[in-house]
Amino acid sequence: LAAQEGHAPLAARLLGAAEAGRQMSGAPQFPYWVTLHDSAWEAICARIGQAAAKDAFAAGELAGPRACAPQAWAFLQSEARSA
Repeated sequence: LAAQEGHAPLAARLLGAAEAGRQMSGAPQFPYWVTLHDSAWEAICARIGQAAAKDAFAAGELAGPRACAPQAWAFLQSEARSA
C-alpha cells in the first residue's frame, strides 16, 4: 500500500523489515508474493531511484519487523491515506 500510495521510502523500509522477518523465521518466499514484491519494488525505484531504495530496504532489514511495525501501523492509520 505504501508503494502504491507514493510513500516509496517507507515502502522500501517495510519490504526490508519483512524480508528480515522472513529470514528469521526460515519461511520460504511464496511464489504468490514474488510478483507483488517485484511490482512494489519497481514502483519504489521509479519514485526514489534504486540507490535510495536499496538504502531504505537495508535500513528496514537492519531494524527488523518489530522496529518497523509501528511505522507500518502509523501509515495505515494516517489521515493522508483517507484523503
